[in-house]
Amino acid sequence: MIAHNSNLSGNSATHRGGSINHDVATLTLQNTTLSGTASEDGGDIFNDGTLTATKSTLSGNSAGDRGGGIFNNLGTVSLTRTTLVNNTPDNCFNC
Repeated sequence: MIAHNSNLSGNSATHRGGSINHDVATLTLQNTTLSGTASEDGGDIFNDGTLTATKSTLSGNSAGDRGGGIFNNLGTVSLTRTTLVNNTPDNCFNC
């Protein structure tokens, strides 16, 4: 999946990944903003694959347990010129 010049906001999930529950494939974010989302684990993104984010922003997201911005479970994360800020309880778990 590729998100390019996108804005995802105000999403929620009861368990994993308020915006994206990413499983085994490749997820690429380019010039994308994800904000104001919530879930139990991975307020914004729950990752089990390969996540690459470039020139993107994840802010103001929340998780009930871990990974307000990103919860990296069994995957890999590569962040280039990407901002993670004001995510609770943390910006990126296991990154």
